[in-house]
This record gives sequence, structure tokens and C-alpha cells, in this order.
Amino acid sequence: MALVRYWRRKYAFRLAALLVSVVLTFAIIEIALRLLGMMYDSRIYRAAQAPTDATHFVLAVGDSHTYGVGAKSGLDYPSQLQALLNDQRPCDRYRVVNLGHAGYNSSQAVNDALAYMDENRSPPEIIIFNAGRNNDHNFTDARIIPEEHRFRGVRGVLRHLLSESRAHRFGQITVSRLKSLLETKLDGDQWPNMTINGFGEHEQAFLAEWVGQDLGLLRRRCARAGAKLVLLNYYSASAAWVNDAFRRFSTTPETAVVDVRGFGRPKIETLVYLKKYVARDGHPNAEGYAAIARMVHDELARRGWIAPASCETPLTPPSPASAP
Repeated sequence: MALVRYWRRKYAFRLAALLVSVVLTFAIIEIALRLLGMMYDSRIYRAAQAPTDATHFVLAVGDSHTYGVGAKSGLDYPSQLQALLNDQRPCDRYRVVNLGHAGYNSSQAVNDALAYMDENRSPPEIIIFNAGRNNDHNFTDARIIPEEHRFRGVRGVLRHLLSESRAHRFGQITVSRLKSLLETKLDGDQWPNMTINGFGEHEQAFLAEWVGQDLGLLRRRCARAGAKLVLLNYYSASAAWVNDAFRRFSTTPETAVVDVRGFGRPKIETLVYLKKYVARDGHPNAEGYAAIARMVHDELARRGWIAPASCETPLTPPSPASAP
């Protein structure tokens, strides 16, 4: 019995020491990450009202990440980009128009861009596209769906997807989901939270093809209007099909891809940016949108698509009467 008590005490001591060391290790890591987070640029760019005398126009289209869900009004990335552009360029006036809508898919975002360009005499010089994440469940106006099925509503699209599931090589999860949805009473044109499995290999290829079709149309329209196109992805890698589609357009000189995954931070700083840049609902917060605005601004400046960051007032030449 004495020997058993000895070994129990010995292993209990070792287990306690191990637990203490684990707790201390995590505490040290947490303190280090917090100190590292204090070194970040926490500036939020607060825009005044949109300038009425703007000489340059930028159009931002997309979903909730463009609209600004997760931050207060006026702290979305287009508004902060506008403030950043105008703060550093006193001789130029930029207006960034935010046409983001929560829940939009890539086709709806492109439709907004095309409608804006048709209705405005002064076309935007730059169009920023940030959409595609909702394509796994929102098929409203989806160009990849033939019109005769698209106009039959939610059930018409679901039946088409199920009938084409073998051609697209959809997995069992997607097929089961489509069958289940067709057996469910759906409310009008309201799409469910998930229509196809966005983690499936062939589903991702299908979604990337859809985004690519929309981007091809938008790029052709930008080329005719002389506008530059900026493709903006998401801070997380959950919508891999968006990045796959963007790669196809990354080599064109009039198209820029701004990769904001991880807000541009190394992977080791993941815990920091999740706490510092992301709201509780999973969208970027005001600081997260500020980081995105900075990354977009820096890429535009690097490509020379915006005016220089400073300007000089030209000297007034002397009049002939005062000239020596």
C-alpha cells in the first residue's frame, strides 16, 4: 500500500507540474500576442460627407463585406478608402460609391455595377469587386443557370441543379441537400443557408466557373469604359472558389487582385487579428475595414491608378509689367 501511495503522489505531482506549465505557456503566448497587437496601426479613417466637387470616382460593389456589416455606419472599407484617398491628396477629390448589399452573390454585384455605369454620365475610373462568398446558397440572377430555369424561382433552380448534379460531379452531401430542399416548403424567393456544399472539390470548381463568368462580363465592360478593375477577396479562406476565379484574371494589366486574407498578417498572428479586426458576427469590424482600405489604397498607388499622395501648388509666373 505504501508503494502504491508513493507512485500516486509521484504521478500526481508530475501531472500538476505539467498542467501548470501548459497554463503558463498559454499565458505567455497570450501576453505576447496582446503586446504584438498594440504595435498595429489602429487608425480608423473617418470620412466626412462625400465631396460634391469630386473629380475622381471609384465604385465598390459586393456583398455584406462591402456594405460594412460588422462596423458602424461610415466605417465600411469604401468610406474609409475615400477618407484615406482625400486625406493624402489635397489637390484631388475622390468619391468612393458603396453599392454593397448584404447577401448578394457575384451576379447581383455585377448587375449593380453595369446598371451604375449605364445610368451615370461620369463612369467610375476604378471598380472594386468583392463578391462570390454567398454563391453557395444564393442563386438569384445566377448567370450560370439557364434563363428558363432561373425565372422559375427557387424550386426551378434547385431542380436544374439536381438534374445537372452528375454532369457537375456534385458530391453526395450536395445531392442529398438538393433533394431535401425540394421536399421542403420554401418561402417564396428566400434561399436557404446552404444550397450546395462549398467544401466539395467539384462544387468549388462549379462556383469558381460561375464567378469567372460574371467577372468576364464585368471586365469586358470595364475595358469599353476605360475603367480599371480591382478584385478583392475575403480575410478568411472559407470561400476558396473566389480565389480560384480571381487567379484567372490576375495576369491582365488592367485588373488588380488585392489579397486581404489574414488582413495581410502572418499566420502566426491569427489570434491577434481575430480579436482586433473581426466583429462577433464574423465580419470585419471598423479596424478590419481600415486594414482592408489601406491594402486597397496601397495597391492602387503601387500601380499608379490614383493621383500622387501629395501635390505642389504651381508658382504663379510674374506678370510682364513686373518682370525685370
